Amino acid sequence: MEFYNELRQRYLETLDTKAENDPDPPTSRHHLSWMLNELESDTMSETKKHRWLGYIQGCMVSQNLINVEDERNSTRGLFNGK
Repeated sequence: MEFYNELRQRYLETLDTKAENDPDPPTSRHHLSWMLNELESDTMSETKKHRWLGYIQGCMVSQNLINVEDERNSTRGLFNGK
């Protein structure tokens, strides 16, 4: 889905780090960047992509990289209330 690419790019720019599959700690910027890259996979189910996106967003909120209100406003059009 197109909205993944738009969000991925914005979040990767915000994280501004090299992507690494190193889940120690699983909330690190480099691991979140790796997860964002994995969202490109055609083999990952939409359900799993949504879970991963929610996890990434939650981690980014907890690190004060994004905030819920701004994300709600900026993604409303992408998700079309679905």
